[in-house]
Amino acid sequence: MNETRIAFHVDPAQTAKLGASDADQLVLGFPGPAALFDARGAMLSANDSAGELIALARGPAPEELTGVLAEAASSGLSLTREVALTGDQDGGVLELSIVPLRAEDGRIDRLVVLARNVTLERNLRRALVESRQRYKDLVECSTDFGWETGKDGRFVFVSPRGALGYAADQFVGHHPREFLAEGREAPDPLPFEAERPLEDKMVWFRTAGGEPACLTVSSMPLVSAGGLWEGARGVCRDVTDERERDAALERAHKRDRALAEVIREIRTEIDLDTVLVKATRAAAETLGATACWVFLLDADGGARLAASHPRGAAPPTARIAARIEELSKMDSQESVVEVGAAMLATAQRAQKISGVIAVARSESADPWTSDDRTLLLGVANQLGIAIEQAKIHDELQILSRTDALTGLLNRRAFIDEAGRRFGQARRYKRAAAVLYVDLNNFKLINDRFGHRHGDKAIRAAADLIRAGCRSGDVVARVGGDEFIIWLDETNAIGAQVKATALVADSERLQHLSASAERPLGLALGVAALDPNGDEPLDALVERADKAMYVAKRRAAVSSFAVAPAASSGGMSEADGS
Repeated sequence: MNETRIAFHVDPAQTAKLGASDADQLVLGFPGPAALFDARGAMLSANDSAGELIALARGPAPEELTGVLAEAASSGLSLTREVALTGDQDGGVLELSIVPLRAEDGRIDRLVVLARNVTLERNLRRALVESRQRYKDLVECSTDFGWETGKDGRFVFVSPRGALGYAADQFVGHHPREFLAEGREAPDPLPFEAERPLEDKMVWFRTAGGEPACLTVSSMPLVSAGGLWEGARGVCRDVTDERERDAALERAHKRDRALAEVIREIRTEIDLDTVLVKATRAAAETLGATACWVFLLDADGGARLAASHPRGAAPPTARIAARIEELSKMDSQESVVEVGAAMLATAQRAQKISGVIAVARSESADPWTSDDRTLLLGVANQLGIAIEQAKIHDELQILSRTDALTGLLNRRAFIDEAGRRFGQARRYKRAAAVLYVDLNNFKLINDRFGHRHGDKAIRAAADLIRAGCRSGDVVARVGGDEFIIWLDETNAIGAQVKATALVADSERLQHLSASAERPLGLALGVAALDPNGDEPLDALVERADKAMYVAKRRAAVSSFAVAPAASSGGMSEADGS
């Protein structure tokens, strides 16, 4: 529907004095819809544009028009009213200007109705209002506040709800620089003074509570028709929480990377001493510490210094050492303790404390942060796992090398250890000897009393042999009732002295015998290593084994036989019984 606007002004005071012919002339000459009605609302005449008025007067709801006409006739005053165009699907509206005309006797006998279709104008106005509201809603949803500055750079407008704890009027009249947070770098120029469009510039403001707040500011300049800068307009978004979350996430990633490096260092090692050395170095470097110490709990629950970084670093102060000792005796806890410029954490596994790790910085260094504490706790937990794994590995190594019944080395462990010592003896031309030991009349004990009694006899023999050897000698159980001894720095004479002593001590085993006629005893074979020879280890052991069988064939309860030298052709019957 096209809009028709009134092209000339009608003075109601002058129109009221119009005669009949003048009124008709006005109606006919009016550029928009116009009609002449009598006082009762009947249409007297209309111009060619009055189709909408005619439709209104003769339509399904004529009261829309007659009501307005009656109001003007009764009041005698000119009126302007809007009426709906019934049947118009677009919701058309006519603006009616109604001028009452008086007869010579003063009565109102006619009404001039001039109309203007304001449908488009109303729709545009409504659309503009809705658009402004929509824009406002979008701005408020997508930003924290909108603003505008004037020629002097001061705020002349801020969103009504205000921002950062300030009311809107606390911004207006103030320069943005008055709200900048101290100690934070500000862009130059500020987006509030922008002379060109800017997007997402970071500015740190101070909240009403005095806390720093990070804003991203987008702005555009306001320029006069003459090209002069007259201020700026834009929006701000408070991204403080986002930045804090991003910073916290980055710190967490950094922590994870640092902890992963520590784990990589210590998880690749099995030897406990190596684990501790690497752990102290990695922890010190990761935390920027000047020193790091690891204390392990000993058998009586005390803490002993096991590793430090750098190597040879001065021990912790007495105050720190006292706190370490205190922590080592406490129940399991996952916490970090600060002592001056040092931090301490317990290394534990399955709620069992196995040690304490401590790191220290110089007194002038920055204080420890929550990230530092979290990282040290992570290192301590990983160290606890590594310590436990190293101990388990050591225990498994011991179990794999130890005879379960006697606690002596087993055959494999003896071969490894004797092989190492054999090599040293060969390299440095040192004397050494091997004693091969077997129990006489042992089978009769098992046959008569059973294996439990036989095991008791074997344990007693093992204890006797262990007691008769030096701490550096290698003693192993290599078979059911067979034992072997490696003697460092011992020549043939020294080996025979050892064998003689064991034969004498074997009388302490006779109470475990199966019968008095066949008492429990020892048969020993002695073989000495020639430091200048080239005999291999297995040949040396074989000579001692053969000599043991020579001693076993004798009638004596206990005896020993000495194997001939490796270069000799026969077996020597040298013995002791």
